[in-house]
Amino acid sequence: MKSYQTWFGEGPELSVLRMLGLFDRPADEKALGAILKPPAIRGLTEALTDLSPAEWRTILAKLRRARLLAGEDPHSPGQLDTHPLVREYFGEQLRSQQTDAWKECNRRLYHYYRGLPSPLPNSFREMEPLLLAVICGCNAGVFREALHEVYMPRIQQGDSSFAARGSRSGRRVALGFRSLFREWTLGITR
Repeated sequence: MKSYQTWFGEGPELSVLRMLGLFDRPADEKALGAILKPPAIRGLTEALTDLSPAEWRTILAKLRRARLLAGEDPHSPGQLDTHPLVREYFGEQLRSQQTDAWKECNRRLYHYYRGLPSPLPNSFREMEPLLLAVICGCNAGVFREALHEVYMPRIQQGDSSFAARGSRSGRRVALGFRSLFREWTLGITR
């Protein structure tokens, strides 16, 4: 990965790879758009915020030619994907070396994801953006907001414990978030 980093230099291609490192799956074009909205994120998106669509496609084409970005999937247009090891390497680099940029990206993704579903989703699938919102909110350091504005009222749905009902995966998610918020409340950091 370091050789690609040297080859590209600190340019827009590395910024795209670092942004893709924020995701644990293919990145949706709209989620990336939330990160790229002005104002630019210092040290990350300055070279990307005012690009024309042709310039954006050129950057993606360079990454595809280097085999760092998967070809466009006709079944999932608007999604950008890379190998999990590439995501992990550049995501960890962003988190550890550009902490402020990493937190700002997560803050923007938190606001993007929490606005996607209906106020009270009826299924686990509809709830997925809210789960992502809580994860991004915690990464951004807005624990209290993620807990009181998303997790409790919209995922747990108050006292009804919606996320814990029904599926086994829903119960696991609810327990995982409870543990995360308990650690935050007690001041335990990872």
